[in-house]
Amino acid sequence: MQKNELGNIRKKNKIKKTSKLLLSLLVLLAILSLFWNFRNVITHIFNGIFVEYREMKRGAKFPRQLNGRVPVKLENFDGNLLLTSENEVAVYSTSNAAERFRAVHSAQDGDMRHSGRRMITYTYVSGNINIYDRFAITHRTPNKKVIYDIEVADDGKIAILGSSPHYASNVKVLDSENKQIFEWNLAENYALTAAFSKNSQNIAVVALGSSGGAPRSGVRVFELASSKLKYSFDTEDTIYHLSYISSDRIILITDSNAYFLNPKSGLIEKFPFNGEKLEKFACNDESVVLCFEGYSIDNSWNVVALDSSGQKLGTSRINGSEIKSLKCSKEHIGILSDKNIFLFNKQLKRIKTYNCNVPIYDFVCIGNDMFIVDARELCKIKL
Repeated sequence: MQKNELGNIRKKNKIKKTSKLLLSLLVLLAILSLFWNFRNVITHIFNGIFVEYREMKRGAKFPRQLNGRVPVKLENFDGNLLLTSENEVAVYSTSNAAERFRAVHSAQDGDMRHSGRRMITYTYVSGNINIYDRFAITHRTPNKKVIYDIEVADDGKIAILGSSPHYASNVKVLDSENKQIFEWNLAENYALTAAFSKNSQNIAVVALGSSGGAPRSGVRVFELASSKLKYSFDTEDTIYHLSYISSDRIILITDSNAYFLNPKSGLIEKFPFNGEKLEKFACNDESVVLCFEGYSIDNSWNVVALDSSGQKLGTSRINGSEIKSLKCSKEHIGILSDKNIFLFNKQLKRIKTYNCNVPIYDFVCIGNDMFIVDARELCKIKL
């Protein structure tokens, strides 16, 4: 009996010690969660543009300290702030600056695209592609070819433009589940950039080639469901950019003109630059803003806003030694020059000028707020 009683006492003591240990661990975890509140920490090590992924949710507020990160650009990512720095990308809440996502990224040899909740990162030369949906990695592949451009449709489709072992270049389109639904092989021309239509059913591709020894570029519009060519447009200009700026309008930015196209009816308008050097441009769903180098004597810049038909909405002139950033939202047009941010309405009537005391790297307007990033912190101000 004494041995049994002694054994029972030892068992009870063991249970008490185990219970105390578990309770201590729970208390410790509770204390840590109050300070850090990490929802999920996942690390991926691989040979590519991303070597680390972390999804975090912790209390914060503006201004948000950058802690030594060197900012490159600031964008609107589905109502959140997407900050690209030299070595990583991060997503912050616009309400309280809480960090929602961060990943290591090299801005020197790679780039990124996004639409809705989908984000794609890639490297130019090695061709590594990483696809993130709602801040979680869903696809990663070593593409093993040079990538010229990647574009994302509103419904999640992805266009990959790059080199090909058997052709001059290649265009592939993946659906929202990353399955290939379209391919175009170019025997002689190079597919440089692309854009999806607003309904995500068509894709417009810029191809660069030559004719009679002279450079020549053009646009080809395909219907994705049938792979049929729906529209072609060629020019002797060098096309740098194209965008769908409405449901049936495409704008081409070249070295000397802006072309406004309707894939069903053809050329709508041609806006000539008349020898002026285009410094920056920005598009939204309704218009395009062009910023030209003005007079070097007074460091002025000429700004023009055009609607989706190529008609002038307004003009303006600003001063500054350089144009660092140009943003065009549905409500505002913003231009960052030196330490000043000039805010305009859609007709380029100046609303306000924000004089900053420190160099600004970039800014973005979301709703009724403006977010500004300098070398030290991310700030928020009411418009």
